[in-house]
Amino acid sequence: MTKKNVLTLGLILLVLVVGVAVKELRNPEELATEEFHSLELDFPIPSIHAVKIAKGSAEIAHLARDGEDWQIENLWGAKAAGDKVIRFLTAIQTAQGEMRADDEAVFSDFGIGEEHGFHIRLYENGGKEVLHLVLGTKQAGYPSVFLRQADSTAVYLARAEILSLMGVIGDPEFVEPGPHHWVDLGLLNFDPKDADRLEMGDFADGKEISGSRVSRNEEGQWRYEDTTRPFAIDGQEVDDFLLAATQWKALMVTDPAGPYAWDEPVWRMTFEWKDGRSEQILVVADTTDPSQFVLRSRSAPVVFQIAQYTLERMRIDDSKFFRKNPLGIDKDKIQRIVVHTPNKVVAFTPKDETMTKTYAARLESFKVSKLPSGDIAQKTMKTIGDFWTETEITDQPAVILDCGQALEGEPEEYPCRLRGQGALFLISTGTFEALYGNLDALLAPLSKTT
Repeated sequence: MTKKNVLTLGLILLVLVVGVAVKELRNPEELATEEFHSLELDFPIPSIHAVKIAKGSAEIAHLARDGEDWQIENLWGAKAAGDKVIRFLTAIQTAQGEMRADDEAVFSDFGIGEEHGFHIRLYENGGKEVLHLVLGTKQAGYPSVFLRQADSTAVYLARAEILSLMGVIGDPEFVEPGPHHWVDLGLLNFDPKDADRLEMGDFADGKEISGSRVSRNEEGQWRYEDTTRPFAIDGQEVDDFLLAATQWKALMVTDPAGPYAWDEPVWRMTFEWKDGRSEQILVVADTTDPSQFVLRSRSAPVVFQIAQYTLERMRIDDSKFFRKNPLGIDKDKIQRIVVHTPNKVVAFTPKDETMTKTYAARLESFKVSKLPSGDIAQKTMKTIGDFWTETEITDQPAVILDCGQALEGEPEEYPCRLRGQGALFLISTGTFEALYGNLDALLAPLSKTT
């Protein structure tokens, strides 16, 4: 063997030795021999009917199964988020770990003694205890936790998100989660397809100032109960609203014994279902803080605190369900458009292509902002007709929109109605300006061609 070959083999051997040494440094023996195995905490989740969680002797949460649902016994019987409960039980059931100690003398090292640890007790129907775990309050590194069975001194390091799933975020030694972690904050739980009638009312000083009443006809189609509405209903809009209602969330549950004026609601909603059931939802101002609102269903004792923006999403009237393009404008069939304001009158036909397309697009996107109360209707009748638009369309009657000056005290709303009809509706400043504001700019393309 040549000297060169010997040197080559020597270098190869050196590389192998260095590689093994590096591997040993990166994987110390005490870590390499770590083995996590099932802690055999297996139990049939459907058999669990109650869960009690405490820190030492202080109760945190008492969850009880109620049919297919769960409720929080120590939070006024509020409904618990069932998916949270199932994830929590599954994390316990599938926990894996390795033993770290087997001596009561070192319990304090893990914060896992009777007085300081988190206690989790699971019960079958009838009250038989299935499992009693004690979780340590010393941090084990996310997502791990130190745990033991209550009747054992063996302490395990378990890979399981049990702490976070029961609401412990941060240092377990100092965090004391409460029952609110488990609350299902959903305000309504129903299938929109089951709804047969919907009634909503917005109140001020004990009087209904606006609202909506829709129900299904014999064919199952949505209709307005007030037959004087100026525009057709879009059943899909009703379905979409009901679907959105199932996503409404509360801020928190609150004491149902509070001094709430349930006979003076600011908003009320009544559902009627196809099977004959009904449910009424009430919202009142919180007497301790008038800027806050609370909600309850007459069929359940739980009271929720809701945000102002959630209440605003609830406050609608029949205009919410008007079809898109309520004026029924088909830009391809327009024969002539006349726009009248107190200061100017303009008219154009399809020959004035740019103007017609521009204004037709505005008519197509026309939208009602809300319906007026009776008081507003009386105040605005005098100005209706100061502004109007007439749209002549092939093979159908002309559409004439009459509008008035901005409402007194409500400058962002303008009253309108279809000529020949009595029903009033309101449009926003943006919609009004699109139809009657700055007509000179609209005429600009015409002036360039003349």
